[in-house]
Amino acid sequence: MSRKALQQWIESLLLCILRHPKKSVLWISLTLIPSLYLCFQLTVRNDFKNLLPQNKPSVKTLDELVDRVGGLGTLIVAVEANQPLAIETFIHDLAIELSSLPEQYVRFLEYNVTDVKDFYTENRYFYVDLADLKTIRDRLKRKIEYEKLKQNPFFFELEEEKVEFDLSDIEKKYEHETSGYDTYIDGYFFSKDQKMAVMLIQPFGTATGVGFSKKLIAEVEKKIEKLNPTSYDPSMKIYYRGKYQRVLTQYSQLITDVVSTLAICFFCVALSLFLYFFRVRVIILLSLTLAVGTAWTFGISKLVIGYLNSQTAFLGSIIIGNGVNTGILLFASFFEHRKKGLPATQALEKAVMLTYKPTFIAAITTSMAFAALGFSEIKGFSHFGFIGGIGMMLCWIASYVFLPPLIQWCENLIPSIQDGSKGPGQWTSFFDKVYVAIRSKPILIIAIGSILVCFCIFRTSLFLPDSLEYDFSKLKTEYKKDAQEDRVDSRMKEIFPDSLTPSVLLIPKDKQPGDICEKVMQQEKAFPESERTIASCSTLDSYLPIEQDEKMEVHKELRGLLQDNSLGFVKGKYKEELEDFKKAVNLPKVTAENLPPSIRRKFSELDGTTGKMVYVFPKHTANLNNGKKLMQFSDALSNIRLDKDTTVRMSGESAIFADLLRAVKKDGPLTTLISFLFVSFLVFLNLRNVAAMTYVLSGLLMGMIFMMGMESVLNIKLNFFNFIALPVTFGIGVDYGVNFYLRYKEEGYQSVEKVLHSLGGAVALCSVTTIIGYVSLTEASSQALASFGWLALLGEIACIVSGLFFMPTVLFLLDSKSERK
Repeated sequence: MSRKALQQWIESLLLCILRHPKKSVLWISLTLIPSLYLCFQLTVRNDFKNLLPQNKPSVKTLDELVDRVGGLGTLIVAVEANQPLAIETFIHDLAIELSSLPEQYVRFLEYNVTDVKDFYTENRYFYVDLADLKTIRDRLKRKIEYEKLKQNPFFFELEEEKVEFDLSDIEKKYEHETSGYDTYIDGYFFSKDQKMAVMLIQPFGTATGVGFSKKLIAEVEKKIEKLNPTSYDPSMKIYYRGKYQRVLTQYSQLITDVVSTLAICFFCVALSLFLYFFRVRVIILLSLTLAVGTAWTFGISKLVIGYLNSQTAFLGSIIIGNGVNTGILLFASFFEHRKKGLPATQALEKAVMLTYKPTFIAAITTSMAFAALGFSEIKGFSHFGFIGGIGMMLCWIASYVFLPPLIQWCENLIPSIQDGSKGPGQWTSFFDKVYVAIRSKPILIIAIGSILVCFCIFRTSLFLPDSLEYDFSKLKTEYKKDAQEDRVDSRMKEIFPDSLTPSVLLIPKDKQPGDICEKVMQQEKAFPESERTIASCSTLDSYLPIEQDEKMEVHKELRGLLQDNSLGFVKGKYKEELEDFKKAVNLPKVTAENLPPSIRRKFSELDGTTGKMVYVFPKHTANLNNGKKLMQFSDALSNIRLDKDTTVRMSGESAIFADLLRAVKKDGPLTTLISFLFVSFLVFLNLRNVAAMTYVLSGLLMGMIFMMGMESVLNIKLNFFNFIALPVTFGIGVDYGVNFYLRYKEEGYQSVEKVLHSLGGAVALCSVTTIIGYVSLTEASSQALASFGWLALLGEIACIVSGLFFMPTVLFLLDSKSERK
């Protein structure tokens, strides 16, 4: 089909819709039933794992961790009361109650470390250094020899020659090994003020599931209510912390952000429409049209993708802010023809025929700019591109197959009255002033624009090398904690200063960890000690004493010495200490099987396998909120060679964030370039004129240069979320140049003033609604989302200033030059 034949077919279809409005509305209404059903089936997955492809190594290792271990998420139950004994009793009773829950909810409970402390105390002489153990042997041997010597009747003792069997110096050397347990009353995890203790619940589920998190906390709450905490102590209060609670908090905050930004966007767009058109019907009809386009969009998204992520969940505001543009231009043209005295049917027909082509070009270029994000491996980008792309096109389709019949139906009921004092003409005085400025000072305007372009290019060149945001603390969701939550979290840090979710290396089932921790600690040997990120590494074998065979030999010697008859003289406390010492060196060799259960279960998998997990803890000083340090930490643990045939890599949030950062560095420039090429190709394909294409793209590039310049001045750095604003701005920013130029060509030579007067207000209103969509996002609690809103806002402002001020000046000068010739 030729281009002309296609155009004729489209126009015939649009005219058919106008002549059969009832049928059109009926058929479209019927499509809403399945669309709305699918929309209500959409779920939001707010885990960052869902922003990366499933074949990404960090995602695969995390999935493997969930399959083998069930995830490392922990639900923390914090119990606060004035009486420590009441807290102990309640936690003990709660442990009994929770043990009756279904298996999937409680894998193990951790609330008392008495068994660990007792184990280390009992086996302490396996954990001292071999050299210190030999020192103990030598001291005991000297003491025995001294006691034997004392039994000689001719022995004469000088004070300075007296020999004591004193181990206080050695005990002091190792007291830090168990001193941490001494801070816990009776082994329970108490805070320093002894008014709060916690229980750790490790489920079989994963901490990324919102549904499971809700069920888990609900089950725990039932057990707690059954116990009636205030019956133990009237002051007793219960708090929930940890990953499972955080999942619910983050999800709740995400939904709140989605609803609030959508509400703000809708209200402000409706207000701006009313202030421009002064017609309530415009708000109602455009709202219905957007509802149809949005329902189609998210219904298809459910079929193709199946869910929304933390990025695409906010597309509703963007689709409303941009999708309404087509309807605005259609209404503006319709009212313009009505003011000229045309009947409603003819005015609507002329408006449709006049606007469908430029709005189609604008919609398809915006759609393709979104589609360029599909080339990114970041699923957040590709899903955003797919949903945004089809959203723009479906809103355009709804604006021409649903909105015109609605307009005609309303006109038949209550004809619109244009008295010249109301309606869409009230902004014309502003653009009349814009034209006066263009006509009187065109050279000055071009000079100012050129200077601004040069300044922005200069600032951008300085900004680009350091334009990527590495500080993840600036990308997190800001939660409004009350004083009570801060107090609880502060006490939690007293109890657990280290992370409860370290990074994990999973060893294949048929392999052994071996010396993997030594290899891990060697990964950063090229860095100075102060710059290293890895603090420690542990396997199940790390809890076993080293050099046990050699120590067993020394223990054998010590047992022989302790059986010497010369010790029969020892009495009192000294005798008790030696008897205790005798028991300690008479124990069997420590094996993984007789380690305390609270240690073993940390290395146990769902199928009962133990010892195949390696925990790696980052340094407190490493600051993994810094993306560079995070990538260093991730790189160090990305490919640890277990043997010549096997490599292992870490799993956990650190790996996910590091891969997101790498993907942004790689995909950001690529998707931006592809977006620009798509837009350029579509502009040329639709305009079929090099001069027209040059004009439109020059205005777009000027807007993008302004955008990057303002970004550098305001120091808004690029991240895994706001990078989307660059290709999206290409698609949306080109709309203004396309609409202005096509109307200019239609009106003819020297029509800049006329186009500004008739089209300027409508185009400006389109920009206002787009700006509203972005401004609503800046109010989100997610700092990453807010940064997208700010960056896209800068791009929109830059493009509208370029499209309605600087580029019309260029056309005016070209007209003037042609006239002189």
